[in-house]
Amino acid sequence: MLREREHNVVAILRAFDMLILAVSFPVAYLVRDRIFGERVGQPGLYPIGRYWPLLVWTLLLWVGASWLSQLYQAQRLRTIADEVYRLGRTLVLVAAIMAGLAFLTQERAVSRLFVVFYFVTAMCLLFANRFVFRNALNALRRHGFTTRILAVVGTTEVAREVAEGIMARHEWGYHFAGYIEEDESEGPRQVGPVIGSLNQLQKILDNKMLDEIIFAVSHKRLEDIEAAVLLCRGQGVTARICLDFAPRRIVKLSLEELNGVPTIGVY
Repeated sequence: MLREREHNVVAILRAFDMLILAVSFPVAYLVRDRIFGERVGQPGLYPIGRYWPLLVWTLLLWVGASWLSQLYQAQRLRTIADEVYRLGRTLVLVAAIMAGLAFLTQERAVSRLFVVFYFVTAMCLLFANRFVFRNALNALRRHGFTTRILAVVGTTEVAREVAEGIMARHEWGYHFAGYIEEDESEGPRQVGPVIGSLNQLQKILDNKMLDEIIFAVSHKRLEDIEAAVLLCRGQGVTARICLDFAPRRIVKLSLEELNGVPTIGVY
C-alpha cells in the first residue's frame, strides 16, 4: 500500500509538470501577442492553432528528457537545490532540442520571442510548483502519508550513524523499523533494536513490512550481500548500499557507468 502511494505521488507530480507546460503555452502567447505585439513594434502572431504542434513536441520531448535526467526518481532524498537543478537541466535540454529542430527544418513562422517567453514562463511555474508541492508533501509525511518503513543492515557504529541521520530528517518521511544483523558481524553490537539477521531476510521480506533496506556493512562484504540485494529487488524493496570506506574529507561522490560497469567518482 505504501509503495502504491509513492507511485501515486510521482504520477501526480508528473501530471502537474505536464499541465504547467501546457498552461504556459497560451500564457506566453498572450504576453507576446498582446503586450509585446504591435504596441512595441513587433508583428502580431498567427492564430494560436498554428502553434499547437510546438506544444505537442515539447511535451513528448519532456517525457524523454525527464527519463534521461531521472527527474522523477528518488524524490524523497533530494535537496531542493538538487531538485531545482535537475528540473532546470531537463527544461534546458528540451529547449535545446527544439532549437535544433527549428534550425534543421528552417522554421521561420514561429516567433523566437514567443518561444523564449514560453520556456521562461514554464521554468518559473515549474520552480514554483516544486516549492509548493515539496512543502505540501513534507506536511503530509509528518502526518504519516507516504511514510516508508526502513531497516539498516549492520550493527556497527556506521550503521548507527546512518539510522540516526535518517531519523533526524523527518521531512523524508521514514519510519525506522530496526537493525538487521549480519550473519558474521564483526565486533560488538553497538545498535538496537534488532529485528532479525541477514539469513532471515527472506522471512522478513515475506512479512511485507519493509519498503527500503540500507546495507551499512564493510566494503569487504560487498560481494557477500549481492544475493541479499537481489532478494530485495525481487520483493520490490529498495536496497541502498552505504559506502563506509570513503574518507571523511571527501565532499562529493558520483555514480557513473563505464562501458556498462558501474564506477564511483571521488572528489
